[in-house]
Amino acid sequence: MPRTNILAGAVWLFTAAAIFAGCENSIEPLAEDANSFVFLNGFLDTATDSQFVRLEGLRPTILAAPRDLSGVDVLTVDRTSGEIVVWKDSLVVLKDGSDGHLYMGLFTPQEGHDYEFVVRRPGLEAATATTTIPDEPEIQVSTPTGDTIVFTQKASLRDVFSAPSTLAMRYDVSIPETGEIQTFMIDYGIEGGAAGTGWSFDVFLFRDQQIISFSLGLPTNVASLALRRIAAGVVINSAEWNRQENPTNLALAQGFFGSVGRFELGWKLDPSDVFKMGFLDEQDLWMGAKQDLFRRKTVLLAVPRQ
Repeated sequence: MPRTNILAGAVWLFTAAAIFAGCENSIEPLAEDANSFVFLNGFLDTATDSQFVRLEGLRPTILAAPRDLSGVDVLTVDRTSGEIVVWKDSLVVLKDGSDGHLYMGLFTPQEGHDYEFVVRRPGLEAATATTTIPDEPEIQVSTPTGDTIVFTQKASLRDVFSAPSTLAMRYDVSIPETGEIQTFMIDYGIEGGAAGTGWSFDVFLFRDQQIISFSLGLPTNVASLALRRIAAGVVINSAEWNRQENPTNLALAQGFFGSVGRFELGWKLDPSDVFKMGFLDEQDLWMGAKQDLFRRKTVLLAVPRQ
């Protein structure tokens, strides 16, 4: 059985602050060839409509000043749809007190699309970086098995043959007496393994219900909560994350550029299985992310790993 960590709240994916922090890595931009002129660091993220990439001019030698990036145009080209987005720049103060040049593009990357990140200099060849956004995998689930102590369900992410960078279970539950709705994310870590048609893992249905009830101070042997929705929260990295030391997607540039796909893959349980978990069944009342927002409580709750 995996170690567990539980988060309650609507946001389980990286926040904008976390994405920005990823752009603050210390860099020593030194050109390895005469033509490369820019160091870039960032990735496209399907979970947000604001994308961030940090740029810095490469130094031709250790003692030389960085190449000037003033006057450059930065844009992305969706090579699948043809859409072009122009990015805006701003100077930010990093954690070490130094200035950073951050560019922002306002769009949400689409799964399966090919993107080209372009840095253009007047009258000179542009630097480029490319990435393909991971596709949303199909989830396949079996009939739950076991008793009321060990009650599990097999799930498989079709055509995913390496561990997702994040695997979590999402439970949207309501308190029938008040109608209050809460969302819980239980971190499964690197659970499961590649088998058959994809990445297979066990969903610990009864254990997860016990964790949720305990975190709310409710009795674990009484059905005090109702299940609105169950889903697997999956984060899949693009191929570039496996080639960070030797990237093949950059031209006239150094650094890192990739993408992540963040997906919530839901399914419906049989009402008898919901009851066996220890929940009441309200799955038919689920209306999506905008459901009952005025009654939805979003708090952050961490339970130490065991």
